[in-house]
Amino acid sequence: MLTPIKIGISSCLLGNKVRYDGGHIHDRFLTQTLGLFAAYVPVCPEVECGMPTPREAVRLVGPTENPRLLTQKTGVDKTAQMQTRYRNHRMGQKKKLSRTLHLILG
Repeated sequence: MLTPIKIGISSCLLGNKVRYDGGHIHDRFLTQTLGLFAAYVPVCPEVECGMPTPREAVRLVGPTENPRLLTQKTGVDKTAQMQTRYRNHRMGQKKKLSRTLHLILG
């Protein structure tokens, strides 16, 4: 039997309720079909950097080489929070992924 590869994947796609609206967007193909061949490492940068669920939606704004992460309605800049807390969180875990699959759905 082959060892499944580790794949980083958006936690909400696995059915975890981490989206800004407190919901998820479970993708059964990913969990029931592809999941037979992969060991998923759930990733939610917003929650992992300390943002609550539910929360105000965020979006990237500005030039692609240096975008800012702003809340959609109030315009609060969450860039520094994401850069420091998320990076520290992931580095602390020291998870090694064979491949990274990052799916972003609107």
